[in-house]
Amino acid sequence: MWKYTSYVRKGLSHEILGTDCQDRVVVCETPECIVAVLSDGLGSLENSAVAADVATRAVAEHFLSGKQTKEAISNPEGMEELTQNLIGIVQSQIGEKATELELSTGTMDCTLGFVCVYKLEGYAIIGRLGDSAVCIIKKEGSIVINDPSISANGTSAVLDEDAAQCLRIHICDLDAEDVQGFILSSDGLDDEVYMKGSR
Repeated sequence: MWKYTSYVRKGLSHEILGTDCQDRVVVCETPECIVAVLSDGLGSLENSAVAADVATRAVAEHFLSGKQTKEAISNPEGMEELTQNLIGIVQSQIGEKATELELSTGTMDCTLGFVCVYKLEGYAIIGRLGDSAVCIIKKEGSIVINDPSISANGTSAVLDEDAAQCLRIHICDLDAEDVQGFILSSDGLDDEVYMKGSR
């Protein structure tokens, strides 16, 4: 039986500088799946929290609207199609929200991480873009999918021209890999939860 929780808290650097926390989280469950999405706005951009809010909802709605079969994305063409669809939907919806609120998309952007667990079929689709991380908790040792370099001074984001190429998606066989759970984390927990650039 799968359980889940989510928690957003303003980090110490935000407290000290008096800036807003731009993390957004959406977690949804249906009889077939659990979808968890985390987005972290880019602090240097004024309206990144809006982009993060749109991105989390858009990705959750995409997975809830139709099953992504393991077979369909187990080949390079299927994986590329899913990647292009997700980035296209997120970019389109951020553009629509910018128009609605009369904002410039130049003031909006965010990172993205998600897990969609198909409870009955026993697999999960994991995705990550930017300097957030997805930790896969296994019975015998865990791994973290995060930036390959130690530095996160420059990070990929959903409105980048090459966002679809930078979005990393993995399929995880829950039983074969003995997966116990997942942790989605923004970059604020890199010292406490995982080592940046590690596996």
